[in-house]
Amino acid sequence: GHAFKMYAEADDFIINEMYYSMNYERKEFRLLNFLLPQSSNFIDVGANTGAFTIFAAKVNPNLKVLAIEPHPGNFRRLIRNVALNQVNVTFSESAIGSYEGMISFNLPSDESLSTTSSANLEFVSNFSTAQLKTIQVNQHTLNDMLKAIAISERDLLKIDVEYYELEVLLGCSEIISKKKPMILIEILNYENLVSQFPKLAERINPDHGNQIESLLISEGYYSYQL
Repeated sequence: GHAFKMYAEADDFIINEMYYSMNYERKEFRLLNFLLPQSSNFIDVGANTGAFTIFAAKVNPNLKVLAIEPHPGNFRRLIRNVALNQVNVTFSESAIGSYEGMISFNLPSDESLSTTSSANLEFVSNFSTAQLKTIQVNQHTLNDMLKAIAISERDLLKIDVEYYELEVLLGCSEIISKKKPMILIEILNYENLVSQFPKLAERINPDHGNQIESLLISEGYYSYQL
């Protein structure tokens, strides 16, 4: 029920899925539509080209939206899409993880748009069939980035960073422990990944999902699966 515009040159997988099949992550969008009218802040970690960022700003015009994306090409498109919709968004061209500093980040060698670029180098190098290159990007923690923001349990963190989600949560320990915001997080299943991409076997953490769930449960969270 919320109209918005996205720029594309048939080069954006997410926008192609939204426009042509009308079926991209419909449950996630419906959940945001239900939750965000009560929120003051929406933090989009792994904002890509801005579909969730812009939708959130449309759902609640009073929402403070922070979009975080380290891929240079994705980030440029994100800025263009936000401008196209004239919504109020704060940007950070950085990675989010468990410590502050410079890190290596893998992306297509031509810097084309990507939904699978990641700071988890083993994941992306054994998952993607594209020619890749490694760049250095700034990494921040959410503990540091959000310390000046009045986060509450009504606010929402969306985290989609291609098998780097545990690192994001480890760098968000203070926010999770003290503020208890809602968290919408993508967790890729190890067994399914390895069955599709055998090269990933023993190269990525097989307990990734369980560790995330255990961490959040230890902080008093309940987990639900879409």
